[in-house]
Amino acid sequence: MRAEPAVKLFASPYPWLLLTLGAFLLTLWRRHGDAKPDTRRVVGAACAVWVVLLLLSLRPVAVALGRSLTVANSPVSAPPTVIVVLGDGLSLGTDSADDRITLSQWRRARLAIAWWRESPRARIVLSGQSAARNRPPERLAVLTRDVLVAAGVPDSLIVLEPRSRVTREHPSEALRLAGLQRDTPVGIVTSEWHMRRARAVFRAEFSNVQWRSADNSEWTPSWLDLVPSAESLSASAFDAVEWVGSAVYGARRLFATR
Repeated sequence: MRAEPAVKLFASPYPWLLLTLGAFLLTLWRRHGDAKPDTRRVVGAACAVWVVLLLLSLRPVAVALGRSLTVANSPVSAPPTVIVVLGDGLSLGTDSADDRITLSQWRRARLAIAWWRESPRARIVLSGQSAARNRPPERLAVLTRDVLVAAGVPDSLIVLEPRSRVTREHPSEALRLAGLQRDTPVGIVTSEWHMRRARAVFRAEFSNVQWRSADNSEWTPSWLDLVPSAESLSASAFDAVEWVGSAVYGARRLFATR
């Protein structure tokens, strides 16, 4: 194993700050073990929060949370007539000429291209607006279209949909496009962490939905995974927020049917 990752990890201040905080809380617990119940509860709650923070900072926990969001690709059936690529992000340059799509968006585009090659008559809808205030809303879709065209997808089969801003708006905005009905066979492409929520909202609007996930991550276990890191905490928090978002979307659909 190369030494650089270990040096980089242990040189990070995060694990040392977390260790220092844990030692401080342990000292408090020992000193106030016989204190009033209210004091013990406060210290105990702080210790519990620290334990949760520690667990979320471990790579195996982050990987497990990420994998809990993934869903298997839909069974192979009749090819979709429309492939909807959900927008991810835009990396802004010093000016618009230097703008680039994110790696995740590029992977979604490449997956859409591969799917389209199985059904060359399908249209590809690039859904989602650019979040940057100093860029036109269609900027993300335009740059993604360039990737598709360079790979051989005819421009006439590419449709830009730059109105949707959040996940639940993708299917409703797609239905506004010419030729799309609720029974249109639709394929959706997004990242694996996002597919659970995206699949749910498309199923609520379309009766024939297929899906394929990009960014299928692989994990090679290492002893360094047992060292807490800010990167793992960030990934865990991201996935936890995605679970909350899925729960909120589910609650909205539940109450909407009543």
